[in-house]
Amino acid sequence: MGFWNRVKQVFTLDTRSLSLFRIFIASVVLYDLADRVGDLEAHYTDMGVLPARTLITLYGDRMYASLHVVASGSYAAVALLFAVHALAAVALLLGFHTRLATLACWFLALSLQVRTVALLKMGGDSYVAVALLFALFLPIGRHWSWDSRRGTDPPPQAAKVISLATVAFVAQVCIFYWQTGWIKTGETWFNGTAVWYLVNLDMLRSPIAPWIATQYWAMAPLTHATHALERFGPVLFLIPFYAPFFRSVAIVSFTMLHIGIGAFMYLGAFPAMSMAPLAALVPSKVWDAWLPRLMRRPFSVNAQPPLMDSQASKPVRWGTNLAVVLLTLHILSFCIATLGIGGLQHASLPGAQVKAGRALGLNNSWSMMSPNPGNLNWWFLIDGRTASRHHVDPFSKKATTWDRPENNVDSLRSWRWRLTLLGLLTLPEGSPRRAILQGALGDYFCRQWNSEHALEDRLISGRYARVVEPIGPTKRMPTFREWIGEFTCPTKLAPVHD
Repeated sequence: MGFWNRVKQVFTLDTRSLSLFRIFIASVVLYDLADRVGDLEAHYTDMGVLPARTLITLYGDRMYASLHVVASGSYAAVALLFAVHALAAVALLLGFHTRLATLACWFLALSLQVRTVALLKMGGDSYVAVALLFALFLPIGRHWSWDSRRGTDPPPQAAKVISLATVAFVAQVCIFYWQTGWIKTGETWFNGTAVWYLVNLDMLRSPIAPWIATQYWAMAPLTHATHALERFGPVLFLIPFYAPFFRSVAIVSFTMLHIGIGAFMYLGAFPAMSMAPLAALVPSKVWDAWLPRLMRRPFSVNAQPPLMDSQASKPVRWGTNLAVVLLTLHILSFCIATLGIGGLQHASLPGAQVKAGRALGLNNSWSMMSPNPGNLNWWFLIDGRTASRHHVDPFSKKATTWDRPENNVDSLRSWRWRLTLLGLLTLPEGSPRRAILQGALGDYFCRQWNSEHALEDRLISGRYARVVEPIGPTKRMPTFREWIGEFTCPTKLAPVHD
């Protein structure tokens, strides 16, 4: 095999792997929607923590074609959007009108992200949206799909495909890990203590995290292995010699990384979101070796040109290739600006490029646990004051207490609520958005509390506080409290004074 053919092998994807990716990412979308639906009113309607009018006032320059923003005034309309999103994900899972289902899933995922631009921030959401965007240019419906059975996405044989879209997809996976790895520049990632801090963060700890936290001998190896894998592991995808072997090693390594993260940290759907694109990279040799055994019959392989190249007209192919190149160049330049390579900064990028990237959901800075993981444990306290002069916490719906929660994860209701409180209560003190967003959160607590309590027990005002506990060698260190904001309930009734 010549060198050029070896290079082509690096960017060649198997249609069976692409079909597996379709099933995987559709399942992740469905799981994520199910995780969100319990807080439909609180997070996505005008009766929740962030009304659309407040969102538009503060982030109007980012409001691009979001159906969820338009529908915010009606609970039923938002619920209908979630139902349509779920139906699109089911269609994608089944490979029913695959290209259309992929487009719908991508657009609705982007719309959902725009609606929650000030909260619910998670890199996995944007990673899934980017993967869905590139999936539009890939034959992901060739196998195990309704389309292949109807003959709308022929042929049913497996094929190795290479195109600018496959090059872009492989590049995007590499960029995701490179960015998360090279932005981890803090001391803890180099002295071997980062993982120890991570598994001691109460807000993220899974039930088995306390056990691994006591295995001090494993902390430095796990830290250095994680850091090295994220920084140098993507190179394994690009080695032109023995490409199937090295790609398999990379997939297994990154999958183990995400499984480990999900096992020891409470991160919702993030580990599954990160693993989904890896499914598209499974080498053909893996399928050729194992699929016949599982199916107990041969599975024919047809090494033909990519479907979109063989069926589309020349102008369409040129347009598609141009779009893929422009998308990839933007993602690469934004990554370089995030890392500050060559002095390039986000502000240095052309304004039109930044706006277009924002509209398409491509302006992503995957920087989880960077430059260092947190070295503070903390929990939020909302000290509400009622008309009867009692102090209550409208979030936990209990009496106000400064005591440490028995389970910090459970005290935050859900993973999405944790992101919400982080997004609204940790803004810098000088931020002009801080008072407005905290006021909107307070209005939500007022509505919720006052709708469930008698007039004499109505909520009048409240203050946000954070109890902070530094993480040290002995784990438990003295705590300190800090007030981080306040709110007043909108009411026509005269305020009650002490």
